[in-house]
Amino acid sequence: MEKKKLYVLYQADDNYAVFMGVSILSLFINNQDLDINIYILDAGISKANKIKIVSMAKRYHQKIFFKSMILLMKKLQGLAITKYTGFRKNKVSFYKLFLEYILPQEIDNILYIDCDTIVQGNLYDLTEIDMADSPVGMVQDALATKAFKKSIGFSNEDKYFNSGVILFNIQQWIDKKCLERIVKHAQEGHVYGTVDQDYLNVVLKNEIFSLKIEYNLQSPYFIYNYNFFEKIFVHNHDYYSLNEIDSGIVNPKIIHFLRFCGESPWHKDNLHPCTIYFDEYLKESSWKEYQKKQSANDGLIFKIEKLMYQIFPRNLFCIIFRIVHDNMLNKSRKKTH
Repeated sequence: MEKKKLYVLYQADDNYAVFMGVSILSLFINNQDLDINIYILDAGISKANKIKIVSMAKRYHQKIFFKSMILLMKKLQGLAITKYTGFRKNKVSFYKLFLEYILPQEIDNILYIDCDTIVQGNLYDLTEIDMADSPVGMVQDALATKAFKKSIGFSNEDKYFNSGVILFNIQQWIDKKCLERIVKHAQEGHVYGTVDQDYLNVVLKNEIFSLKIEYNLQSPYFIYNYNFFEKIFVHNHDYYSLNEIDSGIVNPKIIHFLRFCGESPWHKDNLHPCTIYFDEYLKESSWKEYQKKQSANDGLIFKIEKLMYQIFPRNLFCIIFRIVHDNMLNKSRKKTH
């Protein structure tokens, strides 16, 4: 019996190639019933890392295609999009939005996955999902506060989605001129702190299909009690229910490592709640000798935050985390204007 095809999109430079490789390994291990074709938007991945990634794909009888981003980098500069990179100065995040110029025409749907993820479950259901006329499917963001939504012109009842996992319906994306609309919005001078994520939410408001939470289970749900977390972050009424979140935690498909105390699971001495998942696949990968390094976010504020996490009750720390998170977003908005 012929396997069902799953097209997947990653993007990385060499700084994130190792973490992307670990994510890809987890995808292969947990989806051996699928014929997986991965397209990697290559922003400078080393030859050594490419060899490891290709070797891994061969081992699992899957396919990898590297797409150089050199020409797209020039196109972005010509469109002046690189002026609107937010406080993180992240130009790579825009690349996936240009998929209509990069991918073969025969691809109907493709699943974009961030490098800071582990694919913990089977993704077969995504090959059969019906998004109707929505150009993209995404999972709602766990940390979008009322104040943050207000800053981008949203009410608290508006859904705000996380761009770490995106299911693209390419024909709808093209027909609805999504890329053109996003580029136009950026060129009009609209600048946001979270770069592509805000552009997708603002420009495609009410056009995004809501995926189940297990397809982008974000790390805060591994830390906090749901009911208290909801009191602090106050999500919209259409947000995921306790049962949906519990189901996602028990049976996650994709775990997304939102930074915690300025750190990710690949940092030395981190307190990230999802490190156990990352380490499990790292030790099985071609990068098992990888030496973790201290996070660049090792300033006084993050050191104090880590100390408070270790000392304070979890609910009290959740309040502090909300304050730190809001301050970071306020800082990002000031730096982008």
